[in-house]
Amino acid sequence: MWHYDKVATHGIDQIEQRIPETAASGSASAPEPWTAPRAARERLAANLAQEVADDLADRATPATMPHSMFRCDSGAYRSGSQIVEALLKDAEPATAGMPPKTRDLLRLDRNLLEIYAVHGYRNIANYRAERAAGPMSKASEEIAAYAARIRR
Repeated sequence: MWHYDKVATHGIDQIEQRIPETAASGSASAPEPWTAPRAARERLAANLAQEVADDLADRATPATMPHSMFRCDSGAYRSGSQIVEALLKDAEPATAGMPPKTRDLLRLDRNLLEIYAVHGYRNIANYRAERAAGPMSKASEEIAAYAARIRR
């Protein structure tokens, strides 16, 4: 059985080691002035995000398959960045309590993004199965309200 929190914590720690100044505090603070080290960190983050997007466009896994398939409506495959956005949307139920800076780090690590996307998708699937089974509990009603918000 996967221990998502342990894997996620380890993955986030690795990302934060690569970009030391992006601590997952979640607090709003004044932006750091542009300096050579900040520009290098921003460039590294952009390069890592582009590597993830390119990898998603080139190689499908079971977690990315629903988003990697040919789209008849558009007559094309999705780009890597479109797949990243779709996976982030799938991951929203699993990342709801995370600070925004931490959620943004998911773009930089494909494995961590896939884990959270699958975990979030399963939360929605479990909710739908529970809803079909009978009357909704208070927790189910809260999940339903959240699911309605993220679909917009």
